[in-house]
Amino acid sequence: MRILARVSIDERLDRNIVTRYKPAMGKGLLQRDILAVLNKQRGWSRPKDILAALNREPTASNRVAISKALKRLWERGLIDLATPRGS
Repeated sequence: MRILARVSIDERLDRNIVTRYKPAMGKGLLQRDILAVLNKQRGWSRPKDILAALNREPTASNRVAISKALKRLWERGLIDLATPRGS
């Protein structure tokens, strides 16, 4: 299954999204980095695009870490997730 992610519609207008949610995320450094990447790209991004933007190797452990971080951000309502049709 492929996943796409973007900053939530309500949050796209807020240029300080990363600093605004910094206290709420605790030690989630990867989550902050992901939010910064998604906020900069301003559109739907695949996890492999996020990995590339963060200069991380596409290893199994990095893919799992990105997926878990995206899920946590989605649970907090900070990002939207979607799966393209046919995936």
